[in-house]
Amino acid sequence: MAESNPTSAAVWVDDFINTSATSIALTPQVTLSNYPYSNLLNPLRSKRVRTSNTDAGGSSYTYHDFSFDLGSAKSPDCFALVDASISASQTVYLQGYDDSALTTGLVEWQVTSYAQSSLHNVLRYYLGSPDTGTLGGGKQYWRVRFAIGATSASGYAEVGQVMLGTHTALTISPPDESVLDGSRVQETDGGAAYVDIMPRSTELSIEAELLTRADYYTLTRALADHGRRQALIDIHAHSSDSTLRPYSARYGLISGRNILRGRLDSVTQNSFSFDFRETRG
Repeated sequence: MAESNPTSAAVWVDDFINTSATSIALTPQVTLSNYPYSNLLNPLRSKRVRTSNTDAGGSSYTYHDFSFDLGSAKSPDCFALVDASISASQTVYLQGYDDSALTTGLVEWQVTSYAQSSLHNVLRYYLGSPDTGTLGGGKQYWRVRFAIGATSASGYAEVGQVMLGTHTALTISPPDESVLDGSRVQETDGGAAYVDIMPRSTELSIEAELLTRADYYTLTRALADHGRRQALIDIHAHSSDSTLRPYSARYGLISGRNILRGRLDSVTQNSFSFDFRETRG
């Protein structure tokens, strides 16, 4: 599959899976205790699913499958796996179907996993022409699958989030990036310090530039309507460079401080900025 080219950066706010209309399709495979399939319908990346390598009788599955009923036909142009335990250089299948049994109207993309960053751990893809079938007016039922041997020898596969939706391409200025330490420190009168260590988070200040007035208003409405919810920002969306792509996509909150800032300068030279707080798993 040849990925499409979104040019420069991209923001994903239109996620088909994390909506009230979406449900899990088909009978799920065996999952580990406290890691059910329902966690995939929770936008928090810490709510993960772990699918077992074997069924209840001890027989090995061929694939790890994650299936969704979107409630109506949808046409995605981007796809991401957040905090997936899949190894690099493995084939991941994204499949759309017309029926709940996942047997008719197959459209399929085959993408290859790449080495992920332990800091961000997001595999992202822009869907070009499918390898099999035609998307047509969209598909209601979707499945993500990869082979049992594509993961480490842990006995299960783990996924924090599946994103399937559409993206908006952006031309951005170099983003400001801050690493925030939320650890709480308490000091005694004697000078001893007690630290409640919390996970660090990353905040990006993004400024989209060279927007036409029409694109400006489209973007401002989309981000305002999206609110403080999970999204994906991809700061090197045009690149397949192995040194950039693992650090490019960040899954977190648009407007971590509830600030959206715009500037209307001319017909084609407008800008809009927002903050993005990466939520670590």
